[in-house]
Amino acid sequence: MGRLPAILAGLLDRLPDNRCAGLERVLRSARSPDDPQVGRFIAGEHAAGLAYQLAELVRIWRAEAPGLTGAALVLQP
Repeated sequence: MGRLPAILAGLLDRLPDNRCAGLERVLRSARSPDDPQVGRFIAGEHAAGLAYQLAELVRIWRAEAPGLTGAALVLQP
């Protein structure tokens, strides 16, 4: 099993509910790890280390499951 589930779980533990919902909205409509809206979301995060953790999510997503859409990543229809 890859690292993708663990990094997602870590983000969900760290983010407040409203930011989790924001991340979910972005991922739900992202077509790939390289979707520009994912990059914009990451750039808008200023909490210490959070942008790095989100960039790690994208890096691992790209490495482990590049064909997976964001909706599949968050298990949303």
